[in-house]
Formats: sequence, structure tokens, C-alpha cells
Amino acid sequence: MKPAKPRQSFAKPKPWKISRILVPVDFSEPSELALSHACALAAAHDATVTVSHVGEPLHPDWFFDTSHLQRKIIQQAQNALDELVKKYCAGIKSKTEMRFGHAVETIVLSAQKMKADVIVIGTHGRTGVKHAVMGSVAERVARQAPCPVLVVR
Repeated sequence: MKPAKPRQSFAKPKPWKISRILVPVDFSEPSELALSHACALAAAHDATVTVSHVGEPLHPDWFFDTSHLQRKIIQQAQNALDELVKKYCAGIKSKTEMRFGHAVETIVLSAQKMKADVIVIGTHGRTGVKHAVMGSVAERVARQAPCPVLVVR
């Protein structure tokens, strides 16, 4: 009989200082729920919440100028972000950002740039065929993020 291997010991974790929280929102119920959790977390840690929306850029059209439409979309999204902050983040340090690009890549890059301590993201909780077809932004963010991710459902 072989002698038992000594148990591997792990270093004691450092206290988790949360000062920057990134909350990507798509204006759905799950993302609003994630924002409410993030604001509670921010209040408990005196942290700053950055509420971010990633939009798909409009591709230029050879026959139609889309710049006016793009500006209108940006303004509507910014107004919606401001309303969410007013609704959920009253009394909490917060800011908003509007970005364009592929959702997962843009969220991960934003977290890296702001040196986020945690990303709080909502998920629709799709399974089966819907999950296979649509995928999960939250799942891919959790796999690629440079920091811990709290997925709210």
C-alpha cells in the first residue's frame, strides 16, 4: 500500500476589495435585476457602478446615410441608461457608458480598461435548443473576463 500523499494547501485568500463594478445591460428584465444586485453590492462596499450598454454598429449603406439613425439610437440608449441609473443607483457612485461592437469582446475589453473588480451580468437562463442557437453572452463573458463574474438569473 502506497503512503498517502500530503494534502495540497492553498494560500489564504486576501480580502476582496470591491471598488469598481461593471454592469452590462441590454434593457431586459434580467439585466435590470443584475443592476439592482450590483447597486446593493456597491452600497455595501462603497464602490462605483459603471452601467454599460453595447450596441451593434450600423453598417454604412452605399445608398442611405445611416449617421442620423446611429445618433438617434445612441441618444435613446443613453436616455434609457440614465433612467436605469436613476431607478436603481440612487445615492451610489455611478456612471454610464455606451459602446459599439461585439457584445462579449466589448464587455471584456471594458472590464480590462476600467480594471473592474467584478462584472455583474444578467442571464435569460435559456437552455436546450434556444441556448444552442442563441448562445449565452453571460456564459462567454464569464469564461473570458479578467475578473470575477456574478451571473444573476
